[in-house]
Amino acid sequence: MISCGESNRQEDFSYDIQATLTLRQEKNAYFLNSPDSPLTEEDISNRSPLSYFPPDQSYIVRAVLVPAKTKDTIVMSTTKDTVTKKMKLMGAMTFALKDNQYKLNAYIPLKSLEKNPDGPYYLFIPFTDLTNGKETYAGGRYIDIPLAEGFEYLIDFNEAYNPYCAYNKSYTCPIVPESNHISIEVEAGEKKFVSIDSADHSSNAFE
Repeated sequence: MISCGESNRQEDFSYDIQATLTLRQEKNAYFLNSPDSPLTEEDISNRSPLSYFPPDQSYIVRAVLVPAKTKDTIVMSTTKDTVTKKMKLMGAMTFALKDNQYKLNAYIPLKSLEKNPDGPYYLFIPFTDLTNGKETYAGGRYIDIPLAEGFEYLIDFNEAYNPYCAYNKSYTCPIVPESNHISIEVEAGEKKFVSIDSADHSSNAFE
């Protein structure tokens, strides 16, 4: 969806909105048709679609990964008290969004490092913002970014997605650390999931 030069400056990339919409349609089809869907049987039967904010290029930001001095293993709490997830802290993504500076810690799941010692790896960036509990899932959302050789990245908040717990409470999901909070409304990416029985999804399902 994004092509960029080595410098990763805002003017170095073009945003393909149609590609974003196509990926959203494909994800919705997967959730409604795959045997591995996280949706409940009732939601699949009701054809409950996912819902998104319209694509917005202003939510694609240039970020710099400041590597952690020591890449410690972090034990992250989950939605089930008896379960934890081990993550390797890779550093902090620093960026500007809506004229404010923010920092989000980036991780790689330890299980991923153990299963794929040669990669490729994805940086796991969980975050909360002021839309949580209103337009978006109360527990926050996630973004995954391919790990690069350098320190410059693009974070596309249009790709923010819900944890599986947002669809089905039987799943166990990492809880967003308090430090990974953005103190504005991030009106991009996936909205909260509501069964079709309790909300009208007739519009904006793939926007």
